[in-house]
Amino acid sequence: MRYYILTVPGIEPITRRELEGSFKGARRFDAAPGRLIFDYPHNPTDLLPLGTAEDVFALIADGAIDSSRRGLRQAHALVRKSPLLRQALKAHRRVAGRPPRRRTFRVVAQRNAGETAYRRIDLQQEVSKALASALPAWRIVDENAQCEFWVLQDRGKFLCGMRLSDRSMRHRDYKKVNVPASLRPVVARAMVMISDPHPRDVFLDPMCGAGTIPIERGRDSPYRHLLVGDVDRAAIAATRANVGPRYKPISIMRWDARRLPLPARSVHKIVCNLPFGRKSCGFDEPNLYSTFLDESSRTLKRDGIAVLLTSRERLLSRLLGARAQLSLESMYRIRVLGRRATIFKIRRNRA
Repeated sequence: MRYYILTVPGIEPITRRELEGSFKGARRFDAAPGRLIFDYPHNPTDLLPLGTAEDVFALIADGAIDSSRRGLRQAHALVRKSPLLRQALKAHRRVAGRPPRRRTFRVVAQRNAGETAYRRIDLQQEVSKALASALPAWRIVDENAQCEFWVLQDRGKFLCGMRLSDRSMRHRDYKKVNVPASLRPVVARAMVMISDPHPRDVFLDPMCGAGTIPIERGRDSPYRHLLVGDVDRAAIAATRANVGPRYKPISIMRWDARRLPLPARSVHKIVCNLPFGRKSCGFDEPNLYSTFLDESSRTLKRDGIAVLLTSRERLLSRLLGARAQLSLESMYRIRVLGRRATIFKIRRNRA
């Protein structure tokens, strides 16, 4: 069976690593910004715990369509004549269980880029007609559908799939409380994976926000201790509410990340969403970043790893270049809500 997932643009290599490491038989990968197509021979329900995917689909159509009105007819044919439609229906049945006698569906259309002679709603209606023709016993509805078919048109590329996941995969059921600029869970999980998790990790998030990063670390794999803190009382309250009674042992404290109350060489991993742009209102970013890097160097064990997210790529690169004890190991350029940001993987040198 052929599937595709949607994720945050730029973390597709991390999603592929997760698939290859945890899902035996995943192969034939085809990546594009924000999505990954692949084969998987086992139960599609296995794919729903993917930590770096926001949605999972059974693939129905994957091809090219014109930007002219002819593209609508091409999209219709790709869906109506697809040999994968019946397989997608079987995959959905394995995930959702036995369907009701009268089934309903709706089509969700997305357009990422590229000028066309037709509107997004035109594409949605054309694919709806194709599915209604292929599935005459089904009924089209505008909302509360039992099944959703998503289509994507992106610079002449057309993709259609049957959605197997629900909103909890993207938003997570642990997010009881949010704070401004709260990190998307899939980005937090990708950052955790970049840190090379180990069961002996003492793991630190010194600017925790709503607690997304430490929660994703707790969901990922075993660890020794989670150290979590923030200067903002509201962030601490949100983290406590979202963590609840889980992920022990964990310590949640109010502190200033520039002066951490932690011993030197006491932390194996630091993963942090650094304040930047509008959400860092009230901070002198160069001073904050510089002081925080010094604290990271002090608290990290030799050969320890820091994974940091920021849109201030040049600033962080310049500050790292001035610190011989910290080495940049890799960078991942991503897009979050249309904004460019960079994930830095930094290693504390042994010397």
